[in-house]
Amino acid sequence: MNKSIEGSAQTRQADFPLLSHSFDGYIRLSLSHFHLLPFIHLYSSEDADFLDELHRLAIPAASAGYSEWVSDTSPPVSIAWGWFIHGPTGQMLLAPDGVRSNVMLVDRQGYDLGPERTANLFGVWLGIFSWQSEVRSSTWSTRGVAASAEIPTVNFCSY
Repeated sequence: MNKSIEGSAQTRQADFPLLSHSFDGYIRLSLSHFHLLPFIHLYSSEDADFLDELHRLAIPAASAGYSEWVSDTSPPVSIAWGWFIHGPTGQMLLAPDGVRSNVMLVDRQGYDLGPERTANLFGVWLGIFSWQSEVRSSTWSTRGVAASAEIPTVNFCSY
């Protein structure tokens, strides 16, 4: 099942004629342009090594993994993040330092915001979408757990 994170139902490639890779591989966009891109769930998976890493950080995670979504544009914009299920509450949360993308966000003058600020803004941006149910459905259906399991969700966790 592919659900999308959509900015505008009318957004199409024609709305982004200048999408291209820069010399360093990034696609440079303002946050407002990034927000307009329609994203489709590409892949989500549990990751035992990532779960162990979170445990070493004293995060009480019951499960953990990664998710990747891509835009319906050419070239495609990719955004991926780590997530975990908080053991005590059952909430699915964005993992700390877990957002990656082939986008470098730029300010109004076109200057790079830098990788750290870009990742932080993507974390906030992810907070407005209900990505958890799609990730839960995708990862749990592959291990035989009912995708409709009742687990409360929150949109963003900051550490």
